Amino acid sequence: VEYWNPTFEKMFRYSSPGAQEKKTPGDLVPEKFREPFEAAYRAFRETATETAPPRVVELNAIRGDGTEFPIEITFNPILIEGEFWASAIIRNVTDRKRVEEEHALNERRLAALLELNQVSAASIHDLALFAMEEAVKLTGSSIGYIAFANEDETVLTMYAWSKGAMAECAVDNKPLIYPV
Repeated sequence: VEYWNPTFEKMFRYSSPGAQEKKTPGDLVPEKFREPFEAAYRAFRETATETAPPRVVELNAIRGDGTEFPIEITFNPILIEGEFWASAIIRNVTDRKRVEEEHALNERRLAALLELNQVSAASIHDLALFAMEEAVKLTGSSIGYIAFANEDETVLTMYAWSKGAMAECAVDNKPLIYPV
């Protein structure tokens, strides 16, 4: 790396002296991404031409404090004294990734609701089990249960356990009523 601007230093949380210690683009990515990143960069340099379109790569980068964050790098070839170099534009795509994840979660929620709507002939128990298993998946949980509290909230009666809860607990003759 020959030059980076103050925005880079802010994004990567480097002070100017700390930033100048990093000399290769590979130093800016976590170890698990280093070889693929460096291979992609070598391929870019070997195939670069004056008319080549920019190449865009998405991966995680590593800040000066060691935290990872998702970035998008656009490499543009630049011919300097007969050798191709890369001008890189780096974007922090944390917000975009978060929005994409929210969108994907909303798509899964909608699919679950549509499937639930199409199961009109199922019993209430089967509908409750389906809703619980979908809730477990949508929340990223490993277990779930449906329970009802009595009117004065002193007793909790278990109605259903998720498959994950049953596998993890593996309790014979599990109690159904729990004093609170």
